[in-house]
Amino acid sequence: SGHFHKPHLVQSPKTREHSSDDDTVTTTIEYLGSPYQVSLAEAEQEKQLVLLDADWKCEKRIRLNIGRRHFKAYGVDEFLQLQLEHSSSLPQMGPVDHTIVKRGDRVVLTVPKQGRDGNASE
Repeated sequence: SGHFHKPHLVQSPKTREHSSDDDTVTTTIEYLGSPYQVSLAEAEQEKQLVLLDADWKCEKRIRLNIGRRHFKAYGVDEFLQLQLEHSSSLPQMGPVDHTIVKRGDRVVLTVPKQGRDGNASE
């Protein structure tokens, strides 16, 4: 049970096509996952829409930049590299910039624990 958000490929074992011994076919199914980041585990994961032709072949991949995104920053330096989006425009279709945080996105900052001596500890 359960469900998947992350894209993945599933390949069937090689099977004989018709009656010829040397004709083998491998079927590959690509699962695209969710169209937007659902959880922190999907931070920096690119989402996409796939346009198929009449023969079910991939014609075009379109990157999606919709919904709430999740960011992980390890330390203050990484956190400061994130940029706030200053535009109130609708989400853009196209390349995803993994440093621009927009309203509603989730940012998780992890900082090292400080020991009594002021040095970072594990």
